[in-house]
Amino acid sequence: MEHLLSVKGLRTEFMTKKGIVAAVDGVDFDVKRGEILGIVGESGCGKSVTSLSILRLLPENGRVAHGSIELEGNDLSQLSEKRMCNLRAIRLP
Repeated sequence: MEHLLSVKGLRTEFMTKKGIVAAVDGVDFDVKRGEILGIVGESGCGKSVTSLSILRLLPENGRVAHGSIELEGNDLSQLSEKRMCNLRAIRLP
């Protein structure tokens, strides 16, 4: 079964006044259609940064430095901003 969402080796970095800080390093997970994934952890452990990385909503000083994020087999790093906006949109029936 193909994964709905696949995150492999995710590393997200932020440029700070003191240099580069890795906020997320080596995150891997897969979500199949119909599954629910919960991400839990201490405050500051990277839950929100992981989500923002997937959605490509990092602040200007942040970047996905390594890894892959695929949604339904599509590499999200290769999608246009317009296509990403469409993916982020909530569509109600």
